[in-house]
Order: sequence, then C-alpha cells, then structure tokens
Amino acid sequence: MIAISLPRLTSRINALARFGALPGGGVTRSCWSAPHEEARAWLLGEMRAAGLATWVDPAGNTFGSLGARALSPETPAVLTGSHIDTVPEGGVLDGALGVLAGLECLQVVRETNTPHAKPLAVAAWSDEEGRYGSLFGSRAFCGLLEGNVDEMAAPDGTRLVDAMAHAGFDARRAADARTPKGAVSSYVELHIEQGPRLEEAGIPIGVVEAIVGVRRSRVVFVGQADHAGTTPMERRRDAFLAGADYALRAREHVVTRGSSVSVTNIGVVRVHPGASNIVPGRAELLHEMRDPDPGVLERLAKECAALAHDVARTHRLAVELYPISATTPAQCSARVQATIEKACAKLGLATRRLYSAAGHDAQNLARVGDAGMIFIPSQGGRSHRVDEMSDPAAIQRGANVLLHTLLALADGA
Repeated sequence: MIAISLPRLTSRINALARFGALPGGGVTRSCWSAPHEEARAWLLGEMRAAGLATWVDPAGNTFGSLGARALSPETPAVLTGSHIDTVPEGGVLDGALGVLAGLECLQVVRETNTPHAKPLAVAAWSDEEGRYGSLFGSRAFCGLLEGNVDEMAAPDGTRLVDAMAHAGFDARRAADARTPKGAVSSYVELHIEQGPRLEEAGIPIGVVEAIVGVRRSRVVFVGQADHAGTTPMERRRDAFLAGADYALRAREHVVTRGSSVSVTNIGVVRVHPGASNIVPGRAELLHEMRDPDPGVLERLAKECAALAHDVARTHRLAVELYPISATTPAQCSARVQATIEKACAKLGLATRRLYSAAGHDAQNLARVGDAGMIFIPSQGGRSHRVDEMSDPAAIQRGANVLLHTLLALADGA
C-alpha cells in the first residue's frame, strides 16, 4: 500500500513557515503581502520539483497538476488543496497543511506510477482568511465573486486593487479565474479541526458533513466628537458607547435567538478621533456571525441590523451598515464522505462525522463539484494562534487518508 513521506511533508511545512515567521513563533502571511508572494514563488518551485505542471490564475490561485496546465470539462479533475495565507499571528498548519499534503500526495502518485483514471491537481486558494474578502480565490474560481472589487478593502483600509497590483495582479480580472463548468469532478480538503472535538473524543479522523456560512459586516456609529472634560455626560453623543452597547446586545441576541451552534465575534474596533480627551465621534466595528443553517444566518443578520438601528436611536446618533462578505453554508457530498470513510477503514482508522465551525474553500467548491473535507485533531483545540499544532502522527494519518481518498475518487468511486 502506497503512503506519503512524513519527513518530506514535515520539511515542507517547516520551510513554508519561514515566510512571515514571527520571533516568538507562528506566522503572519496575509495574501498579496511580500511574505505571501515569496511563499507562492517557493510553492511553485516545490510543485515543479515534484514533477507537476503549474499555473496561476487571474485571482492568484496557484495550481499544480499531474497532467495539463489547466482544468478542462473534457477531463474533469479530482482536486485537493487549501491556502497559504494566514491570519495575523497565526499558526503554521491552518491552510498550509492541506496544500502541502496535497502536493505530497501527487508527488507520491507520480513517483510510484500509481494509475489514476482522472487527472489529479492541487490548489492554493488566495485570501481564504478574508483580509479583503472571505474565500476570495475560490469564490472567483467557482464563479461566485460578487460586488465591486474596487470597494474591497482590508480592515486597515488597504484596497484589494492596490494590494493585488503590488503583487503583479489585476483585481478587475479576478472573475476571469472562473473554471469551466464540469472541470472539477470532486474536491477534498485536508485541514486541522481548529477545535477540541476530535482530540477530546480520541478520534483520529473527522469526516465533515457541513460547513458553516459566515456573515461579516462593518457597523459604524456616527455621533459627535466633543471635549471629554467640559461636555456634560448627559449631552454626549458617544459613538464608542453605542458601539459597546451594540457589541453586548448583539452577542446576547445571537446566543439566545440563534441556534445551539450559532457564534458571533467582534474582532476589530476603531474609534475616531482616537484621543483620550475627545469623546469619540465615530466608532467602527467588524461584526461576524456563523451558523451551518442558511436560514438561521439570514435571520440573525436582519435582526442584528435592526438592533444596530435601535442602539443608534437610543444613543441619539446615526449608524451605517456595510456588508463585507457573506458565504453560504454548504453540505458536503455524500459520495465524498463515503469515500473518505472507506479510505479510513482501509487504513484501520476510526472516524466521526461532524460539521465545520470554520469556513473553508470547500464550501465554494461544493457549488461546482462533489466536495468534502478531512479533519485531523488540533492539539488543545488551538487555532488562529501561534501555538497551533497537530501531532506528527496525526498529520501522517490525515495525509494518507487524503492520498487514498484522492486515488479512489480518481478511479471513479
């Protein structure tokens, strides 16, 4: 039975971690940044050294394949992959594992001359972490890119068109990355769970049934800047106070009115003018909600918008709402789930079906082909932090499950 090379995969994980490495561990490698583009160049070199044909599409998605330099409906491909961008001060496995394990699987297939009826390819999707737009690269690839790219910007104000131009890409051509209908037969993504369920249950492999949708919006309260010493408290139109009130009430609303698995987060708060002796005249919050049920997510989005207007009236100021991104919850393919479980049975590994509480590119690929995900345990359930890690044995098991799942799917399973 063929198997991946753990030393080679580990070596590549460590090598990729150098791009954007932080002194205290972890990595910051946002899409289109200099470290990301250096990592992309390195990845292309590794793909070519492994004997893969390579290309990069107009959205910045990076591909390696056993075969042609494009995906075609004449020969639908079995695709795997993930992303190489990270959150600020993130870990070294989120995204990177899926890309590098996919590369390793294809290299093993080529080295062993293992037959496969369908083409095999690996992808590194751009801006999965959503600095500029959630799952940007896979949305473009799947024909789901909506809105005006000129309006897409990072939380610090950096515009997508400028970031892509600096990296040598034209954001206005990103939609040209759309793959031809029927070019993807199936898609499988290997990922760390990013939660504690598998580790606590002692289960080595998670088979993902569904992936949550994510709603992100910019909520801006506009009040009046005033002197922080001379303006009486009852006369203040404090935008930050309104923002804080909204944050607490929105959290309570999602917890009490959402489903049992609804979650919400406000991860960025900015006040203006931003001085200790000025009452804030403007407060901006980035609000995110997640749920695997599209109906629940849509209802919560509408209710929180109404809540924001209620908070604004209470505090005698205005509110502006700007939707940033909305990803659709996705059900994973029953065929792919069954194929993963058969590969695990072949390898003697126990499995558990579960939903993904994080968004992934696989939810977009589910719109163009049969898609599924393989989870391995995260140590301590940690993710999106510098000490994110999984055991080497868990990485090896997950990569081998991916290998045998890809081969089964490529043989028509």
